[in-house]
This record gives sequence, structure tokens and C-alpha cells, in this order.
Amino acid sequence: MKRSWVAFRKKVELEGCCRVCGKTSSVEAAHLIPRSQVAPGAGEDPRNCIPLCGGPSGGCHNDYDRANPKTGCTLDLLPYLSNEEQAYSVLLVGIARAYWRLGGRNIPGDPPSNVGRSVSETW
Repeated sequence: MKRSWVAFRKKVELEGCCRVCGKTSSVEAAHLIPRSQVAPGAGEDPRNCIPLCGGPSGGCHNDYDRANPKTGCTLDLLPYLSNEEQAYSVLLVGIARAYWRLGGRNIPGDPPSNVGRSVSETW
């Protein structure tokens, strides 16, 4: 399926800065739930993205997609998401997986197996 970035780009342009740190350069659309984990087309909904800074230095987008080697956790986005974005994530993957992904933590009791790996590799 061909990706449609129109709605994602519009959302990034409207907000104009990284949702987490407020940086205005190198801002890109970040998927909340990876496209590989949802039905075709569902990942392209604008409720499944937020603007995060990225670029060569990594920024918040990298911190969300890659686990911290010391903690085994990724960036916690829950405080930065609207209720609608949170609800859509739950609709896509269920409450436990949405909490794990958006909250930057492993499901309680799970070992930090995602250390240094991308989220799509750990699902």
C-alpha cells in the first residue's frame, strides 16, 4: 500500500514544533504505533502521528523509537498526547500494547528485551 503523507505533513505544519521539546527545526511526523503492527491503511490516520524532532542528531523521534541502553525504555509520550491520539492507539493495538508503546516501558514483568533495538524489532 502506498503511503499518504498529506495528513501527517499538515499536522506537523500546523503544530510547527516538536511536541516534546518544542524544537522547530528538523521536525518530522512520527508514528505512534508502527505501521507494521496495524491493518493496512490504519497507520496512515493522522491520529497515529505526532510531530517530533529528528534529523542527524536523532532527537525525540529517535528517543521514542530506540530504547535507552541504560533503562531499556523509550521516550514516554503519554503526557504529550491528546485523548483522541491515545484512544486511537488503544483501538489499533489494545490497551496493554498501547500503554507499553506510548508510555516508553515494557509490559510489567517483561525483561527489557528492547534495549538498543527499534520498536518494530521488539514487537
